[in-house]
Amino acid sequence: MSVTIKDIAQKMNISISAVSKAINDKEDVSNELKKKVKEVAEEMGYSPNYFAKKLVMNKSYQIGVFILGLNKLSTSEHFGFNFIEGIMEEAEKHFYDVILFSGNETKSFKKICKEKKIEGAIFIGLKFDNESISDIKNIDIPISIIDLKVNGKNISYISSDNKEGVLTGLEYLYSLGHRDIAIINGEKNSQISDIRYNAYLQFIKSHNIYNENYIAYGDFTRESGYKAMNQLLNKKIVPTAVFVTSDLMAIGAIQAIHDKKIRVPQDISVIGFDNIKASEYIYPKLTTIGQDAIEIGRKSVENIILKINNKKNYEKILIKPQLIIRDSCMKI
Repeated sequence: MSVTIKDIAQKMNISISAVSKAINDKEDVSNELKKKVKEVAEEMGYSPNYFAKKLVMNKSYQIGVFILGLNKLSTSEHFGFNFIEGIMEEAEKHFYDVILFSGNETKSFKKICKEKKIEGAIFIGLKFDNESISDIKNIDIPISIIDLKVNGKNISYISSDNKEGVLTGLEYLYSLGHRDIAIINGEKNSQISDIRYNAYLQFIKSHNIYNENYIAYGDFTRESGYKAMNQLLNKKIVPTAVFVTSDLMAIGAIQAIHDKKIRVPQDISVIGFDNIKASEYIYPKLTTIGQDAIEIGRKSVENIILKINNKKNYEKILIKPQLIIRDSCMKI
């Protein structure tokens, strides 16, 4: 026989109403009681009847996640999938289901959200020149956009502190004695590329080591990193270090260096950004700026839930990245 909230109430010697409010995260119940009720519910094997709950409360308990840019990268290489673990964990904690969309649908995002009865939406891989941004601004449910700041009454911006990440990485290269530091930046229609590039310029110019020949561009793919690195290797004076604004491009850059029979890190140091799994398994292992993708995913859901429950949420959340030192950088 299935466990009910009445059974939980009897075991804890509290009212059925208190159990219901705790399970549903209502404001007029303390966090301490919520935690205790949920622990007892889990111990007793309580499983809420979501179908009945949806009907009674007229709620779908669904969050939509739109992952854009899948046409350019394989699913295994799209960094957006690194956020999914945190999104799923936080959604499950609040009894929400997650629906994934490729972002290539012909219908408007607003129409999809309405038809699927989505209560909150998360956008990953959105660029500032995307023609659907005006449509997204008009969606009347809570929205979290990862890595793109868009102004709108229901929209929150969740990202790493990209400026701090770049400055940390460059300070590390500088401490190793590098002064000829190049950058391979991402595509020009990306807000993240702008933030990381501006941080690079700030550091390089403040240390009087700016060289316009040390700037190259890719599009966050492995292939573009390979091509951009070859451009830098063809310069009259080759840089001693390269800051690459994504790990995939850094992997491509290292392959280009190897193909020229140049050594990493003995001849050129390379540092990436992201900390994807592959960065641990290439040779040499990639030093990188690690994003806490799981925490970014969690915060994107948490902020939506706060808004759904009419609590104060945050317009902007930045998660601190960290320098992960491996084998691709060397003191000179």
